[in-house]
Amino acid sequence: MEQFFKLYKVLFEEEFNNMSLGAKVIYSIMMDRNELSIKNNLIDDSGQVYIFMTINDIRDKINCSRQTAHNILKELEVKNLIYKVRQGLCKPNKIYVQKIDINRSKNHTSKCLKNRLQEIQNLDANKTNINKTKYNKTDINNNSGALAPDKETVFQIPLKDNSYYSLNKQDIDTYKSLYPNIDMEQEIRNIIGWNIANPSKRKTKEIIKKHINTWLSKVNQEYINRQDISPNNPTAEDFRRLIQG
Repeated sequence: MEQFFKLYKVLFEEEFNNMSLGAKVIYSIMMDRNELSIKNNLIDDSGQVYIFMTINDIRDKINCSRQTAHNILKELEVKNLIYKVRQGLCKPNKIYVQKIDINRSKNHTSKCLKNRLQEIQNLDANKTNINKTKYNKTDINNNSGALAPDKETVFQIPLKDNSYYSLNKQDIDTYKSLYPNIDMEQEIRNIIGWNIANPSKRKTKEIIKKHINTWLSKVNQEYINRQDISPNNPTAEDFRRLIQG
């Protein structure tokens, strides 16, 4: 199946004439990642979808300099197409991508919208009506289908070949039994976020389980070291069951 990014026509209308082609391409890629974030439940406590895209990620995508990548992010912020939230040292910024209302009326002046993100308002950006993508976590996970509840996909981790490795509730429960000291759902989201932000370092289907276990084992051990408690070491049977699953 052919894979491609949508390059939005609205970006070539008059109000975006002064926006660089690189910024238009990166915005389109960000919107594509926004869809992936929805699938992977990358949603904050207020119901806002976010993505990860680093400076190096932008450089890899369009083969540009570091300064150009910085300028592109600045362009998107000035146009109110994205908002960034810092997560702290050595962690990638969360990026909230603002969806353009393609069906807006040319005579319509967008109202100032209350921004749930740090109580910032969405301002009228060159008469463009921009809205946040908001979802309910429960709605995303409650897909109607014939699969048993524990077999339904809960998370999808992007792989090296741009396919996805799916984890169902049974998988998550197994990991919880192996690593009981971890907020498992959050760590799986962290794994997804890392793979989204580092496409060149993604794993193949053959080694993705090792990647997950290595990550979770490290986090579990860090918790044990902080708490000075005895580890709950997975047995050989636990690993055999996980690998065969």
